[in-house]
Amino acid sequence: MQSALFKQIVDEIKQSGGIGVDRYIELCNTHYYSTRDPLGVKGDFTTAPEISQIFGEMIGIWAITQWEKIGSPEKFALLELGPGRGTLMADLLRATKVVPGFKPEIHLVELSPTLIAIQKAKLSATWHREVPTLDIPTIIIANEFFDALPVKQFIGKLERKVVYENGQLAFNIATEDGITNEICESGLQIMRRLTAQAAAGIIIDYGYTTNSRKNTLQAVKNHKYHNVLENPGEADLTTLVNFPALVEQAAKPCKITTQREFLLAHGADVRAKVLNKEQDLERLISPEQMGELFKVLCF
Repeated sequence: MQSALFKQIVDEIKQSGGIGVDRYIELCNTHYYSTRDPLGVKGDFTTAPEISQIFGEMIGIWAITQWEKIGSPEKFALLELGPGRGTLMADLLRATKVVPGFKPEIHLVELSPTLIAIQKAKLSATWHREVPTLDIPTIIIANEFFDALPVKQFIGKLERKVVYENGQLAFNIATEDGITNEICESGLQIMRRLTAQAAAGIIIDYGYTTNSRKNTLQAVKNHKYHNVLENPGEADLTTLVNFPALVEQAAKPCKITTQREFLLAHGADVRAKVLNKEQDLERLISPEQMGELFKVLCF
């Protein structure tokens, strides 16, 4: 029996002759994130904050530094995009309690009712459905947010679309031998806005620093790769983040490092020894795991 989302996708395809990859991602991920907690062993994937408290603590150290750079204002905000279970922010706030005056307003951008309920059990915050404009100095945090945004794909001048053939979803163009150009217009717009309005920001995601020109669209379900077109809305759809494209749109100078470099520069190895959590840290910094694939952009 086909789902309501599948029927909606097919109806849109029949009306237009095919929907862009970006529209397909938007429909699938809106349903996916609004109907479940996708994180952890029982979910589909695990993020760095769920692996170790060290991750959020190191971002806390970074946030304190940025706050001090802008004059340690009494009123300021931390704004997190896609806060998951709220673990990163909870770890950050616990670690920064020792700093006098570091008492930010907490603002969270989240669409999922399931995740909002989990966040509310951990955090006192203001929730938003889209990026707000705040009237106080704001520090942005976005961990694994940009990778889930809708992306258009082009092969040459042709846009890659999802079509309906022989009773199933298919792509109108194969990508095996073609150079694929991926454009995340919503991500570029958000980057322009964040860097123009925020005092500072940090974006952590898996992505590349030299344009890959490859098809990076993938689906993950139960911690395994999944067919992108099977069971739409029941797997997490992502693409690798094009960090050079984000930098091009930025209104402020940006610095990009690997997650490994960022965490070690902020003392993660020392903290891991104190907690006896070296094995957890290894997952975050190992070049074979998250250390090199994940990039950290600061502005």
